Amino acid sequence: MDYLYTILPTECADDIRQLEKYLAGIGAASEITEWKGHKFGAVFSAETVKYACAEWQVKDGDIIIATYPRSGTNWVKECIRQLLYGQDEKLDKISGSMPMPLRYIESGPVCSFKLMDSIPLPRRIFLTHLPANLLNLDAWLQKDIRIINVIRNPKDQAVSWYHFSQHFPYAEIVPKDWNQWLENYMAGIIPSNMKDNEFYPDNILTWFPYWKHPKVMSIVYEDMLADTTGHVKELANFIGTEASDNVIENVVANSSHSKMKSDLHEKEDPDSKLFQKMELIRKGGVGGWKNYFTVAQSEGMDEIMENKLAQTGIKFIYE
Repeated sequence: MDYLYTILPTECADDIRQLEKYLAGIGAASEITEWKGHKFGAVFSAETVKYACAEWQVKDGDIIIATYPRSGTNWVKECIRQLLYGQDEKLDKISGSMPMPLRYIESGPVCSFKLMDSIPLPRRIFLTHLPANLLNLDAWLQKDIRIINVIRNPKDQAVSWYHFSQHFPYAEIVPKDWNQWLENYMAGIIPSNMKDNEFYPDNILTWFPYWKHPKVMSIVYEDMLADTTGHVKELANFIGTEASDNVIENVVANSSHSKMKSDLHEKEDPDSKLFQKMELIRKGGVGGWKNYFTVAQSEGMDEIMENKLAQTGIKFIYE
């Protein structure tokens, strides 16, 4: 956090201290807040979401990566960050040092938005797990922004979310037993920015209508795993940045699962330490769900996805 004092104007000092206070208590955050029937747990805040929707303004050039939790958020973010700033040592350091509240739209105190407005970066990268209906998208898309919506097969997503959510302070609704956890998850009990009885497919349904918008790009996590180089080239074209074959090759290498995990564990700041503990970068890959789901559970997930997403034509890749 000391680094922020060196790159932000002096008038931001009070806001930085407020952010430091927030980060000091983030590991113990346990309050579930609510807005418009949507519930936000742990590090996310209804007050912040309300401000983002009602008052915050995006800027031309902003990039927003929208996903449901554990669907490739940080991987795609790192690809974008490397494309924009990987060739510039100063901007690479600044963009790589953003604590969580300066990355996630729904995280941190409201002053995080003021700080991001002052960050000396030509283009900003934001992340969100919010459903599209909670964001002021129609107004935002009037600006020259880009939105990337990533989806992952719901079984591998569920396993990754199970492990990550074990660090949440809600033992009564986030059980350690996989069978009970999955039942709670598919019943929409585990807080994930959705309403009661809603979970992953309901989030997808809010974003799907925007997939054909020229400023929105949809990505399938498993397709990107199968052809990372091709997808990084598509991302470069989509955000409007030129990238040579050598740059693309470096981006693919520097955003690999092993490199990202290694980089995270080399950091000593409180934000990174928390995410080391929570296994922010876990395993990735496709097909690990087979070690967790019973046949009945797999069929149950299939049925829910087919019923809820029938009109979208979405077909997930499970292996």
